[in-house]
Amino acid sequence: MKTSETQVGVVGAGRMGRGIAKNLLAGGYQVCVIKDRSTAFVDELVQLGATLEPSLTILCEKSDVIITCLPSIGAMISVYESKEGVIDNARAGTVVIDCSTSDPALTLRLHDAASQRNIYLVDAPLLGSRQMAWDGQIGTVVGGTTAGLELAMPIINTFSGKVLPSGGPSTGHTVKLLNNAVTLTNSAILFEAFAVANTQGIDWKLLAEVMGSSGAASQRLTAIAPKLMAGDKSVNFALGTATKDLTLYAGYVAQSSVPTGVSRATLDQFQSGLSAGLADEDVSSLAGMLIAGAKPIQKDEPQ
Repeated sequence: MKTSETQVGVVGAGRMGRGIAKNLLAGGYQVCVIKDRSTAFVDELVQLGATLEPSLTILCEKSDVIITCLPSIGAMISVYESKEGVIDNARAGTVVIDCSTSDPALTLRLHDAASQRNIYLVDAPLLGSRQMAWDGQIGTVVGGTTAGLELAMPIINTFSGKVLPSGGPSTGHTVKLLNNAVTLTNSAILFEAFAVANTQGIDWKLLAEVMGSSGAASQRLTAIAPKLMAGDKSVNFALGTATKDLTLYAGYVAQSSVPTGVSRATLDQFQSGLSAGLADEDVSSLAGMLIAGAKPIQKDEPQ
């Protein structure tokens, strides 16, 4: 397929999807989008040269390649399995690239359904921030058949800074869930530690310096500590989305015999944040929630 003649439909032009679409336009692809809840982002992409299609069905019928970047399993099922969706309306030979964080079992189901209609489905979840997506530097974990990957790679390389092939269908989504479980569990203990430090009047800058100079150093510390110290409430990773990922991980690993107490404790912390009404806040809001509910540790007076 020639780049300038390839029509790419992007479904889910939100915080991450807008960056994908923008880089495809910059790479010379024809891009079409549909209206969704991210209206401002869709309007922005149309100004950059994307075509606005009136429905998902028409987008599917017109596209040589379809990229989905969706926020929930419910959205996945609607976009893929409804009568108006991808499986029933994409043309034979279409390459479908799913950049959502999804359930590997659902991915296999969709892959089988797509294969029956000669549609190539590749799972390609994203690693990184929305700024990285906008800059074309996002990481992508890619799973699929040999034929599907061969067709999808030129597209994926256009919007990705690093591509990590993971194996067959659903392996991309499996690796992404494992990655997010580790990332968010690291975050959870940092929120807890900074909250405990707050009850004792320990200087957060000192704590961050100590952790950064020891085995506690991590990318999450580097990201979280400055954000907490600055009182930065901007949303890089919404708590609701993060909790969805942890819930998907819990469901997936329940099929294994591996004890999962650590990830369950992390999920408990994040679900407490949802109960506190923080779904649309950044995950770092959990530190504030823990601080608000904490009591100073009572110290024994010296004898």
